[in-house]
Order: sequence, then C-alpha cells, then structure tokens
Amino acid sequence: MENVIEGILGGEERINNSIRVFPKLNSLKLNNLSNLKRFCCGINSIEFPFLRKLEIKKCPVLSAFHFETASIGNNISFDPSVPQAQYLFSEKVIFPVLEKLGICCGIEYEVQDVDLDIRTTMECELEACRDDDSVKELVKKCLSSSGGMENVERLWPNQLDEHSYSKLTSFFLEGCPKLLNVFPLSMLMRLQKLENLSIWNCESLEEIICESQSQEINVSTLIGLPNLKSICHKTQAISWHLLKKMEVYGCNKVEILFASQEISGNINEQPLFWVNKYMFPNLHQLTLGWNVGVKEIWRLIPSSISFQNLIILEVRECDGIIKLITHSTAKSLVHLKEMSILNCKMIEEIIEGGDKNDQDEIIFPQLNSLELESLPKLESFCSSWNYTFGFPSLQTVIVEDCPKMKIFSQGHSNTPMLNEVEFHWSRCYEERWESDLNSTIRQFFREHKNSRILKNI
Repeated sequence: MENVIEGILGGEERINNSIRVFPKLNSLKLNNLSNLKRFCCGINSIEFPFLRKLEIKKCPVLSAFHFETASIGNNISFDPSVPQAQYLFSEKVIFPVLEKLGICCGIEYEVQDVDLDIRTTMECELEACRDDDSVKELVKKCLSSSGGMENVERLWPNQLDEHSYSKLTSFFLEGCPKLLNVFPLSMLMRLQKLENLSIWNCESLEEIICESQSQEINVSTLIGLPNLKSICHKTQAISWHLLKKMEVYGCNKVEILFASQEISGNINEQPLFWVNKYMFPNLHQLTLGWNVGVKEIWRLIPSSISFQNLIILEVRECDGIIKLITHSTAKSLVHLKEMSILNCKMIEEIIEGGDKNDQDEIIFPQLNSLELESLPKLESFCSSWNYTFGFPSLQTVIVEDCPKMKIFSQGHSNTPMLNEVEFHWSRCYEERWESDLNSTIRQFFREHKNSRILKNI
C-alpha cells in the first residue's frame, strides 16, 4: 500500500478552499506500513478538524503526508513541473487541534506492547534503563542504527496555516537520519503549549531550531544525535521558562552545554544553549551521558545567570570534562540536592579553583547526596585554598574508585549532618569517619596508598 486514500481528493467537504477528511477522526495511527509513501494526494489543502493525536511508526519510505498532484480523468498524475515533496507535513496539511505528534521509525524497542503510544514506549524504554549499562546500550543502539525514514529531510516549511499545531503539547521524534533541523522559525510562535520534546536517533541533525524564540517546554530529551551542535546556531538566547528536566545522551559534537550570551564575542565554539539570566528559571534536573565531545557544561557564566532551581545533577561518561563547575555557577546552585559524577576519565576537580585573590565561601544549602564514582584523575572536590564550603544538609557521600583523591578540599568543609563516608574499591566496601570530611578522605587515601605500595613490593 502506497497511499491510505487512493485517488485524488477534490469533491469532499470544503472549508475555505481546504478539504475536510474524516471530519470526526480523533486519533490516527500509521503503524508498520513498509510501502506507504504518502497518506493522500491532491491539489487542495486537507484539514483534519478534530484530530488530536497522530502517530507514524515504522513507515520507512513515507516521504510526504500529502503529495500535490494533478489529475487526468480518474488517474493520479505526478506533474513534473511540481517539485517533489520536501516536507513531511506541507503547508497544505492542516491540524487545528492536534495535541500529540509522534514519529518513530528507527530503532527496535525493548518494549513491544503494541497498545502503547510512542510517547509511552519511549518513556518506558528510558525507565527500563535502571543502570549505567542499560542506558549505555540504548545510546549505542541509537548511534549505530541504520534505516528509519530515509526520505524525510525536513518536517515543515516556513509557511504554514495559521491554525495548525497551535494546540500541540507533546512531540516525540525518532529515526529520521537525514533530518538537519526540526522547527522552522515560523512554527515556534504557535508552539506556546508544547510541554514535552524528545528527539532520538537522528544522525544528521545539527540543530533543533532554525532561528530562536521563546519556548514553553518542560521536558527535553536528546538521545543519539551525533551531529547536533546547537539548539539554535544564532547567538540569540532562547528562553525555556517551563523546562524542568533536560537529558542529553550521545550528542558527540556538543562541546559546551551552556555559554553566556553576554560574552559570546570571546567564544569561538558554539554551545548547545546560549544563556542569559532569564533562561532556565525552573530547570530541576540535568542529566548528561556518553557525550564524548563535551568539554564544559558551563562556559564563562557570570553570577547574574542562575541555575538556582536545579535539584539533580548527573554527569556520566563525559570524558572531555576536566573542571566540572565554575565558582560563579556553584554559588547559584542553592537548591541542588543530588550530585552524581560517574565514569568521567579526565575530571580533576568538581569545583574549579579561581583567582588567588578570590576568597569566598561556597554553600550548598540543600545538597543531601554526593556520589563520586570511577574518576581516575580526580584529586579533590576543589583544589583552591581560597574557597571554604558549607554543606548543612549533606548526609550521604559515596566515593568509589577515585584512586588519586587525596583530600576533599584544600579549604575547610563544614558538614554538620555527615557522620560517615562510604568507600567502594576493588569490590570492597567500607564506611568510616575521622572527625571531618577532609580527614576522612585523607586518611583513607594514605592507608590505601600504602597498601598498594606493599602489594607491588
């Protein structure tokens, strides 16, 4: 089957020169249609007046939802004077009330329940990844997959019907290997209700947005996008007022996650996000994994730019990072509760030391849990003598396989709620406390350094 609707649309109900198809249709799923090239053909625009949910799954040769044609009698004629379809959804496809859009055509999911929609399937796939190895396999699956919707290079043109997509709340995209960007500028202004955005496994994707505008998204998941460099190539910052959760996995050309718009003239590299002080007022969770190109999360971010509502920070297998958090950014993390830094081969310290004359106390008022695991070059949480630290809520510290960690910090660290540190090494486990955090780390390092020396004699 190459078309869902055979023949040329022309005599159906018309509203303002558009044809209403399936006027009461609420949900449309196109699933596992290996020969489907288009939904319908015709000269006129088509409108789905009550369609709220559209899913396209495993339709590898689909190139256009609506293909413009000319008619000869009752036959379809592909007019050579009409350019071949460039867009999956042209300006002649009208979805005035569409709320959920899912496109999923690349990888095989572990979750095989046919009754699940695309959003739930992708969320279940991530939820099933409860350990490092599972998430890593998902990233590898995305980065190594072949196939998908090979004929789709663009999703939307710049000019669209003014009513289309204005109700869209969720957009999930996976498996478009030739797609270069997702949203044109003209579409952004109508996406004020978009809350969930997930983009997986689009190997040619270089940017999400062609130009920049304010977005009201609260969940953003980017997985297996090896050529993605930036959300938007312009230096103009985008405001993400409602964004609460951001996950970035396997985006190997991203070198800097956040850079200040105020000092963009000093930066040659393109960050994933240009930021200003209004950017992420509600970001609660930031998770990074298997991004081999990332060198910095925060580049030259002034104190005026705050990530004060960040609660969870998790960084794993980002081997280009040496210094994780700058002094000014650390000062803004007043609501951070959980920090996990795992399997990053090059990290030397968590808080970057500042100028010799820069004396300051850095307080993490709500940090409850700190996990440092498999960091072979980590020497300390912070190497600067100029900073002292306050952790009034810290109760859990886990240090695993950090063989060079001689001390927690050069400056004093106040941890009134902490009464033990969990050490894991060589399949061994130990809880210990030596009056304060620095003394505990120092004593553990000395003992195990001596034991390693004895083993080598």
